[in-house]
Amino acid sequence: MASPSSEEIRTAPEEQEPQQNVLIVGAGPAGPATALRLAQAGIMVDIIETEQQLSEEPRAVTYYASALTALDKMGIIPDMKEAVFVSARFCFDSAGQDGDYT
Repeated sequence: MASPSSEEIRTAPEEQEPQQNVLIVGAGPAGPATALRLAQAGIMVDIIETEQQLSEEPRAVTYYASALTALDKMGIIPDMKEAVFVSARFCFDSAGQDGDYT
């Protein structure tokens, strides 16, 4: 039995456009970010969430380089810069139980 030629193998997927659908459970920060990247890749996405409303509270104090790289790939960094405070530095400091910072 002869095996298919490389030309036949290459052309078969192009004849049929794959249908891809993804269901994302949860509309916290990761769900919509994942949905956006999948949609940008041409994949149909549905998100389901148990809460009636999405939270408008911030989810992060700062973003590290790997998160900023991912957000940049999503194309949302310019919008973020308009909506947030950008600091050149970030410092964690610990306070005592009574709030004394000395």
